[in-house]
Amino acid sequence: MVNLVENLRKEAGRLLTEGKVKHIIGYEMVEPLKVRPFFAKSADDANKLHYSPLCAHNLAVYLTLEEIKAGEKIGLVVKGCDSRAVIQLIQEGIVDREKVVLIGVPCRGIVDLEKLREELGERNVQSSSATGISIENGVVKVETKNGIIKFDRKEIVFDICNHCQNPTPVLYDILLGEEVKPWGKENYEDVKEIERMDLKERWNYWKEKLSKCVRCYACREVCPLCYCKECLVDKTMPTWVRKSVVTSENTFFHLMRVFHLAGRCVGCVACERSCPEGIPLSKLFRKMEKDVKALFDYKAGMDVEQKPLLASFKLEDPEEFIK
Repeated sequence: MVNLVENLRKEAGRLLTEGKVKHIIGYEMVEPLKVRPFFAKSADDANKLHYSPLCAHNLAVYLTLEEIKAGEKIGLVVKGCDSRAVIQLIQEGIVDREKVVLIGVPCRGIVDLEKLREELGERNVQSSSATGISIENGVVKVETKNGIIKFDRKEIVFDICNHCQNPTPVLYDILLGEEVKPWGKENYEDVKEIERMDLKERWNYWKEKLSKCVRCYACREVCPLCYCKECLVDKTMPTWVRKSVVTSENTFFHLMRVFHLAGRCVGCVACERSCPEGIPLSKLFRKMEKDVKALFDYKAGMDVEQKPLLASFKLEDPEEFIK
């Protein structure tokens, strides 16, 4: 990981020094187990850039800001799922491919801090004693003041990372490090678990989960594909969704998002990670992804030249809905 960070800072510094980009959107480390998005605007800033298995944020969300779209060429650090979001934004005409330099980072998985803290706690190790973290050969290594603690990668990363099919960015201009092969086989066991329920069980499951929603809209704000200037739920003339936090209105909001992201969601699960109530939003979106793949053989964010799912038509598309 040290070499990757050094290479990132070197490439970023070169791009900024040569005036190839106005700034670079990446990550910085503020604490040993805490990173945040960072805008590097000079070669000195480039030396603050960081990358580790804690860099969960999908930075593609910044590309939809008006000041970014209207500004000069920028650099963006992308993981596999992030690059798919960029591709989707290019397909939809939101991002100009010529105005962004993509710095690709092969991803070995994103560490789930809750899982890590729990494991450290069981070993009577305070997370505050950690000084660094990396993933090598399927092993998560946590550097502490008293030595290195090792964990099985599968037990510490987010569940979705264990069957990620695009750990290496799909689209990039600069690739830091060697490509990473897909992790395991793609599966939808989490979705199938819900599908096996009867309708009553399914409704009770989601009723319980969605009743926790406080409508903070964090899921919407972190999603790079939720870029509408005015969301349907914010409209008051007419009012489509009431502001009251009740299960029926919460359900409408989340189902609306699922359908709006049909064939567009890239599975970065930024929405689920941002949810303060821990609602398993990824199951909703993965259900839609599974059905879109089965019906149309389509996966979002895989080809810049490909048209968005809902902007394309094939004569062989199923027409069972036509009576």
